[in-house]
Amino acid sequence: MDFFTTFLQHNPATITLVLLIVTVSIVGFLKPSLFAKLVMVPYSLYKKERLYTLLTAPLVHKNVLHLLLNLLVLLIVGMGLEKDLKLERQSPFLLLFFFFLCALLANIGSSWRHRRNLRVRSMGSSGGALGLMAIHLLLNPFKYMLNIQPIGHFNGLAVLLFLFVLVSLSLSRQSDEMVDHWNHFFGVLGGTIIGLLFFWHNTAGIFSYYLG
Repeated sequence: MDFFTTFLQHNPATITLVLLIVTVSIVGFLKPSLFAKLVMVPYSLYKKERLYTLLTAPLVHKNVLHLLLNLLVLLIVGMGLEKDLKLERQSPFLLLFFFFLCALLANIGSSWRHRRNLRVRSMGSSGGALGLMAIHLLLNPFKYMLNIQPIGHFNGLAVLLFLFVLVSLSLSRQSDEMVDHWNHFFGVLGGTIIGLLFFWHNTAGIFSYYLG
């Protein structure tokens, strides 16, 4: 009980976001008609219809496995970013704003890429989650974030570069109608831009380190 109490106290924004996504996703599973209304259809956006889905699509998921995988990423990244925000003397609930902003940028980019494709449907919190991951990595650019033996350690910037390469390579794969790799790419790109803009005092040190 003490563990869960401590977890809730230290990660209120992450828990709030997870509960919101779980609630809306479950309702979507139970009510297919509502699910269909919340999913993003790029062609509809191109016709200036269903614009609200730019913000509702990140809250619904294709199935339980899709939901669980995204929740795992959100929990891990959310806890790290909440700690970062506290160190930056910012409210941890700024995480919610960053999530929806990253998801919005991801959906705008993805919907533009698929604007003439009548078959594409996009949903899931992965674009927002990957955006949060990019921000977290930029706030920890020189911290060891990954250890792969026998290759060695990789810091935050190296992991961010690896993330870009990974999502870029996934763009060449054949996707089904529910897997939007462009959403992933624009999520990482959006998070990187947001990290550079909102935490310029931190990220400026990156450029000074390599160019100064």
